[in-house]
Amino acid sequence: MYTERHGRTERCGAGVHQRARRKGPVAAVVGAVLTLLVAPAPWDSGATGRATAPVRVVRHGAPAWPGRSRGRGVTPALQDTLTLSDARAGDRFGSVVAASDATVLVGAPGRDNNAGAVYVFAQRGAAWLQRATLSAANRRHDDYFGSSVSIGGDTVLIGAPARDGGVGAAYVFTRSGSAWLQQAMLSAADPRRHDTFGAAVALSGDTALIGADGKNANAGAVYVFARHGSVWRQQDTLIPAAGRHDDYFGVSVVLSGTTALIGAPGNAGAAYVFTRSGSAWRQQAKLTVPTAQSDDEVGLSVALAGPTALVSATGMRYKAGAVYAFTQRGGAWRQGSALTASDGQPNDELGASIALSGDIALIGAGGKSVDRADKVGGAYLFAHSGLVWRQAVALDNPNGEYGDEFGLTVALGTDTAVIGAPGQNNDAGASYLFGPLTRTLPGVNG
Repeated sequence: MYTERHGRTERCGAGVHQRARRKGPVAAVVGAVLTLLVAPAPWDSGATGRATAPVRVVRHGAPAWPGRSRGRGVTPALQDTLTLSDARAGDRFGSVVAASDATVLVGAPGRDNNAGAVYVFAQRGAAWLQRATLSAANRRHDDYFGSSVSIGGDTVLIGAPARDGGVGAAYVFTRSGSAWLQQAMLSAADPRRHDTFGAAVALSGDTALIGADGKNANAGAVYVFARHGSVWRQQDTLIPAAGRHDDYFGVSVVLSGTTALIGAPGNAGAAYVFTRSGSAWRQQAKLTVPTAQSDDEVGLSVALAGPTALVSATGMRYKAGAVYAFTQRGGAWRQGSALTASDGQPNDELGASIALSGDIALIGAGGKSVDRADKVGGAYLFAHSGLVWRQAVALDNPNGEYGDEFGLTVALGTDTAVIGAPGQNNDAGASYLFGPLTRTLPGVNG
């Protein structure tokens, strides 16, 4: 399996330790559904929302936050900084983030001796307020619940890949009014230790995808579940054609309607497109980068929106990282632009996380060094016109401290960028909200 230790991706055998973020996150689709995939890393009881969650919201109002304008962009404002009021070292709050409309989710898989928790925030006017804390009804230490999160409307899917010695599990929560209730616990029909079922999750309507990148000697698999009423049943298992041991297929997953994009960063690395017809899934394409080497980690993070797919290669260029755009035309996928940072340096790991909404991409670089301080982190907004992607804004870490890993996870809401910094304050973690994006990128999505 892959474990990111402070932004650096390392293979760690059968263990499920997530010190920073296990796999990179994240991929995201925004609109009716936003999936942050994956996300891994390091990896009170009650199954449902607790309205009294311990979160401190620091509001900065309208002033612009640290960032550098590039091209057509205008630096957005820092809206809120989210931290836990009773934060502890190792919580890793911000290890995964997700957003949909006016809701933001922040995972803290290290919380309470790695039992994990996910915090729900809702926007009211210009303010972001905590509405619930989600935890599994059968929570245990070292489950790393909250290592992956996806939200679609009033449903949330959360992974706990370390449960039962790495067998893993995933949990479905639904919202009724202002309350969040656990609807189901999902598990594979063929569970094995070290499968890490729940390492990545994606949700669209009544369909859920759950990655198990450790399956079959790390060849990996992705499980498809369908909801009928309030009951979830396993529908299919996705395995790539010619898959191999140590492919880590399922490290990242994203689902948009009837199309799934799944990352497999091991060996040469690739991303796979699967499509559904009725209840049957079939592999449509394998997306590769011809120049990639075995340690380039192609597919560590993926994103999908309409005919556009983004696939990361965080290990490229001495881990400076890059993201490759693919476009579908007439059923065929073609490689287009390579997205790189204007100030990219070795070990930045651009593409550690990706979020995509319409013509906007938000790309994290959690390993970025600043003034000789390692892993301060950064993030970049890109916009595209036609097949050409251009960097619009480079976003700097407002806290700016060593090991913050700002950008290790990212998400895009309706008009908000969400960026996690799980390493901040000795791995206690934080998350930052910026916007509005319609002012940042005039003429794009607005």
